[in-house]
Amino acid sequence: MTLGIDIGVIKMIITHAAAVHGLDISPEPVDLAHIALKRLGLIGKGTERDRRPNTDELNRLFRCFDDNERLTTPMTRIVKFADNFWLRRTLASV
Repeated sequence: MTLGIDIGVIKMIITHAAAVHGLDISPEPVDLAHIALKRLGLIGKGTERDRRPNTDELNRLFRCFDDNERLTTPMTRIVKFADNFWLRRTLASV
């Protein structure tokens, strides 16, 4: 669905540029591109996934997060919390 969202953002920017800044630009080509991409099956509803990352994959993500000096969001803590929260909910429903 990311590509579909990106197309929507492009259309919003073009529409804003025309309405607010008076640029002579039409969002119609973006609409046509959206229709074409949909018909080609390149955008559409996503499929639900139920696979969780394994321990090695999580550790690789944590290393990537922790090694990135520009990252200010505590991603490792957030992912660990989300993983534990999911596990607690899963065990509670059993």
